[in-house]
Amino acid sequence: MAKDSTHKGPLVLEEGAETDYVLAGGVGSFWVKIQDLALYIRTTDEGVVVDIFGDQQEDLDAVASTYAYFGEGNGSEEEDEAAEEAAEEGSEADEGSEEEAGEEAGSEEAGKAS
Repeated sequence: MAKDSTHKGPLVLEEGAETDYVLAGGVGSFWVKIQDLALYIRTTDEGVVVDIFGDQQEDLDAVASTYAYFGEGNGSEEEDEAAEEAAEEGSEADEGSEEEAGEEAGSEEAGKAS
C-alpha cells in the first residue's frame, strides 16, 4: 500500500484513493462515528479489536465487539473454511475417543465387580 502524506488525524489517505485510509505509524487507536454508533478501533500486539458503542455512550459497555489476529487475512476463504472444518472434525474425533474410553473403563469396572 503506497501512502500519500495526506493525513486525516490518525489516518493516512492511501495514494490515488478517495476513501481508503491506513493507520498512521505510531498510532494505536482511533474513533470513528457512523450515524448513532461510535467505533473504537485499536491495535494490540496480536491483532485488531473493534468495540462498538452507542453515540455518547462510550463510558458504558460496548454493544458489540470483535477482533482478528494479524495474519488471519492472508489466506483464501477456502483455506480458512478448510481449517475450521478440520478443527471441528478434530474436536468431534476427540469427543468420540473420550466417550469410547469411558465405555471401556465402564466395561472393565463391570468385569471386576463380577
